[in-house]
Amino acid sequence: VIVFNGDQDFVTNSIGALYWLGSLRGTVDYGAQLAVAKDKPLEFKKGGRLGTIRSVKYATGGSLAFINVTDGSHTAVLNKPLEMHQAIEAVLSEAIWA
Repeated sequence: VIVFNGDQDFVTNSIGALYWLGSLRGTVDYGAQLAVAKDKPLEFKKGGRLGTIRSVKYATGGSLAFINVTDGSHTAVLNKPLEMHQAIEAVLSEAIWA
């Protein structure tokens, strides 16, 4: 599961989205593990920096990530179309977890 959020999104802000993710519970305490993960820069060869990613892979085989899109609004794909396209390709190919 990957959640994208623009840091300039005033409809569903990044802090609230990250707080919501931090409350996720299941077979393991998914949210707590994501909450302590470190933010890493997320950049692509074309277009450059998309923002930051915070991700966790669980022993259950599941994965959870939060991508904070720098200068992204509620429709971050309109703000950074090239970078968002590459991010979605990376999600589909599972390269985002490398």
